Amino acid sequence: MPKLANSTIEPIVITLTHKGQLAESLEQKGIRVYQPHPYIKLIQRIPIFSRLFGPSITIIYLIIMYLRIPAKLTCFYLPASYCLGSIAALIVGENNKTIMFRRSLNKYQNKRPILSYIERKLHKKQLAIVANSQAVLRELVEEENVSKDKVALIYNGIDTSQFGGRKERGRLRHELGLNNNEIILCIVANLIPYKGHRDLIEALSIIKNKIKSPWVLLCVGAGIENRQDLIELVKYSGLTNHIKWLGRREDVPKILATSDIGLLVSYEEGFSNSILEGMASELPMIVTDVGGNSEAIEHQKNGLLIKPHDLKGLGEAILFLINNMDKARQYGKAGKLKVQKKFAIDSCVENYKSFFDKVI
Repeated sequence: MPKLANSTIEPIVITLTHKGQLAESLEQKGIRVYQPHPYIKLIQRIPIFSRLFGPSITIIYLIIMYLRIPAKLTCFYLPASYCLGSIAALIVGENNKTIMFRRSLNKYQNKRPILSYIERKLHKKQLAIVANSQAVLRELVEEENVSKDKVALIYNGIDTSQFGGRKERGRLRHELGLNNNEIILCIVANLIPYKGHRDLIEALSIIKNKIKSPWVLLCVGAGIENRQDLIELVKYSGLTNHIKWLGRREDVPKILATSDIGLLVSYEEGFSNSILEGMASELPMIVTDVGGNSEAIEHQKNGLLIKPHDLKGLGEAILFLINNMDKARQYGKAGKLKVQKKFAIDSCVENYKSFFDKVI
């Protein structure tokens, strides 16, 4: 977002609940970040009040923000902000200046039919709808009946300069308590069931006796305190000494630089930054062929694509890369080259600027 700011674009962030982890760094770079009044946040924290009055109060808060901060465009990220923010926009007459950014596949709508109905009605009120992968764009057009003239595609971008550092692998491994002779597998994903950690553990338990080299799986992501099932599965599978739960980390580039193979085995994705970060770190990636994953990973060119829930295929892919490290390094170099050419942050920013110039 700071890279978008220029003489014609002044980004402003409005949160629905509280300022997040990035708020301080954004404010230091001159970007204003607003959050609800403490009384509103208090109501949001009380379950019964939140259920009864939360959406209405949030809509009123957003109406006030619309009136307080005149904007040429309002961009919505994630379903809650889209639904509540669009309703507020309709009330104040700002609906012709709103844009929805869809970051995921629409499977979440299957469990929320009312939300799905509201979203699809609101699509007609948007100036534009932006997808972050071809897979997401197809769903919008083919399943949610959004006009092709209204949709746009802008891929995620990452700052590739933050990733690399493979020349310092020895020092970084020492800092993390890892040995230089170990094969390091790494998955960066919060421990949400659809991210597939259970499948990964089960696949590793199947092939563990076939792996001849010492190895460790690093699991980076929040939520292990809520996944006793995974802890018990690791213990039952005899993998306790092979799996490290690192939790939420601020040094993901360092962890990726120590690794040999990257993984993302989720059941659904819109377009994953985790994959791009692994590619930028020169890791051969093993990913499930869901959502936009295949738009980043080309099978047997810069990584391996497998079917979701395919334990046998996942195990075979891991064994193949471990037993063919020259090929793995070849995939890693190809992945880094692709992310530099197609998914670098500067290209992403230019695409956003061109898009905003067009719609304004």
